[in-house]
This record gives sequence, C-alpha cells and structure tokens, in this order.
Amino acid sequence: PKMAQQQEALRITIFGAVGLRNADWLPGQGTSDPYCTCEILDAPKADKIRTKVVNNNTNPIWDHEAELPSYTVGDTLVFRVYDKDDLKRDDFLGTVRLHSDSFYPSGFEGEVPLLEAGKGVSAHLKLKIWPSRAQRLAELHCEEAAWARLEQQERCLVNLAARDIFQELGCRLNGSGREPLHAAVVRVAALEMS
Repeated sequence: PKMAQQQEALRITIFGAVGLRNADWLPGQGTSDPYCTCEILDAPKADKIRTKVVNNNTNPIWDHEAELPSYTVGDTLVFRVYDKDDLKRDDFLGTVRLHSDSFYPSGFEGEVPLLEAGKGVSAHLKLKIWPSRAQRLAELHCEEAAWARLEQQERCLVNLAARDIFQELGCRLNGSGREPLHAAVVRVAALEMS
C-alpha cells in the first residue's frame, strides 16, 4: 500500500547496461541497438523517461539524466530495455522493477539485475535515483561544509595577519614599553570585526 500521497520529483540517471543479449543475430545486422525507458508502474499517463539509442552495443553507456516529476511516494519504477529495430517491433531485452523503499528517501546508486533478459543471459542496469529533497539536502550539506571551510580559512588569515602585526611591532618595541603591543591588539581586533 502507498504511504501518504506525497509527490516529489525524482532525479534519475540511467548510466548504462552490461551483458545485454544480441537481438540482431542475423548476418549483416550487427548487434543490439539498445535504449532504456523508465516509467511509474500502473501510471500510463505519467511522464516517461527514454534514453538515446546506442547502436551495435550489448554494453551501452547512455549517461542519461532526467527528472520524473510525477512520482508519488510509494510508487514502483519500471525500467525496460529494448533493441531498436526500424523494420519491425522493437525487441525486448529485459526489465527491472524498483519499489519506492529501495530508493526513497535516501536515494540509490548501483547495478540491478535485469529480469527476462534471455535464456542464460546475466544482464545488469546501472542506475542512480535521487528524490529531489534528498538531492537538495546533499547540496545543502556540501554548502554548509564549504562555509565551514571558508570560515576556518578566514580565521587562519586573521591569525596570520595578527602574527605578522605582532612581529612587525615587536621588532619596533626594542624595550620601549607596552604601547606598541596595545596598538597591535587594537589592529587585530579591527581585523576580526571586519
């Protein structure tokens, strides 16, 4: 059963496939010309993703990234791989279904075995699936880490500037008292406030 009807776009990358069967086995036809589709199970009117065709390759690399905006938490994604044929119906090369709990809410990246890939064929699909919210959280975490590094660098620069000021004034001290040291502290404080 579906969880609450919470819609959230998914970022899907279909990297490629390995070990597809050769559906173009007649002489002069080369090998399979595969492409992959992704859609939501039992949602015929929902958006559908389709990669480009990679000609003559049973280990295609698509590197296809797209967004599936009509995803609802609890939906199952269906990936299907076909061999593109110009003169007849495209040949089916395999499928995989991924239920929501395998990629939501934390995302998924890896290889999944294709079912119905052909007798004795062990084919896999390489995917990355990120809910938009998880993607944004990952981006925010990176931004926070970048700000923390920047703040640390600024503190180091202030400390280096303070050291340089103290060294410069220390060289001028020559035993003349506390006044130059007080001036250095004021300059360091002004640096930290800016």
